Amino acid sequence: MNRPNQKGQIKTQKKKRRPQKRRDSRFILIGAVVITAVLLILGAIAFSSDKVISDDSISSENSELLSTVSENEMGFPVTFSNNDIVRVESFSSRLFVLSKKLLTCVSDRGTVRYNYIFTFTNPEMTVSENYGLVYDRASSKYFIFNEKGVIYEGETENKKHIIMAKINNRGDIALVTKSDDSACRVSLTDKKGKVLYIWACAEEYGVSVDLSEDSREILCGTIGSENGAVYSKLYLLETYSDSDVKEMTVKDNALVDVKLMGRRIIATGNNSRTVFTVRNSGITEEAALYSSKILFFASDKSGNTAVVTNRVGSFGTNEITVYNKNNDITYVGFTDEEIVDVICRGKRVYLLTDTAIYESSSDGSFASVGTKEISGEGMVICKSRLYYYSTGHIDINS
Repeated sequence: MNRPNQKGQIKTQKKKRRPQKRRDSRFILIGAVVITAVLLILGAIAFSSDKVISDDSISSENSELLSTVSENEMGFPVTFSNNDIVRVESFSSRLFVLSKKLLTCVSDRGTVRYNYIFTFTNPEMTVSENYGLVYDRASSKYFIFNEKGVIYEGETENKKHIIMAKINNRGDIALVTKSDDSACRVSLTDKKGKVLYIWACAEEYGVSVDLSEDSREILCGTIGSENGAVYSKLYLLETYSDSDVKEMTVKDNALVDVKLMGRRIIATGNNSRTVFTVRNSGITEEAALYSSKILFFASDKSGNTAVVTNRVGSFGTNEITVYNKNNDITYVGFTDEEIVDVICRGKRVYLLTDTAIYESSSDGSFASVGTKEISGEGMVICKSRLYYYSTGHIDINS
């Protein structure tokens, strides 16, 4: 602070300059700290990222599997010479084609990104928004993949055969397997194969499973029989607790799918759809009966479900009922076309028939989308565009 001298004048004090060498040293030190911090961050990112497993199985004896799906091929349709496509799914702007012995990643433009050969007897695939899982229903083997390649290969604990599985956006998987001491076993495993949780179901057999995004809850749908009558039971498992299991029963109904949405649980069965709401005070349920037995169904991540049944009193007419997450009917539509596959996205429903793809309107009517006649066995949406596939090729609906 500047103070006046005895004559009332302000005396200015000159600031002393620090040597230039010391200031440069300080800047050098700060720069070194910043560079070190950046290197540590980059190292942590590299260490925590998924490492792709190189596929050594692509050898001369397997080359025939890749004859029509080699890398850098461009454009649709993408053809598979063995005509053994099982399923096609999509995430991360990629299409993933599962054949009996091959997983192929295809871009939305038709470029093959990678192939992965495996030796499963009965392969099945499920995906989330970040990861995919292929497992063998005839063995204990499975592998996890992303848009870059396969990141983990493994087997279930004690090599128990897999009944079904689900993967979430973290790469954690819920596995329902056979068991020697119970009807089935449910486990939670991370993307590196570490088992985090195990639970055994004593009496019923697992038919469907879902996993929360934080991996803290698993929903297992089961089927049992008592006095000749079939019933379904749902178990909500808290993976951080050894004892907290919530049970819900659906009588005279065989489950085909279960979905976990926070405190809401959606159970799709062969003759009804039930929505359970889990609260601290208890569990409430709201059931909706179909007009006839279910033929097809499709659900989206928001809890909407399209259910296809036969229209009562009309030969050859299909009835499509769309439910929202509260089990309210959004609309009902009809078609005389022979349905092959169904996709539900919010209020929109897409029907694949033996000649075309149809899109629904809000009034329940359906109109053909696309300019050419098509033939396929399934549909998939990638980057808001429709693709369809048969056993031997995948193509874009144009």
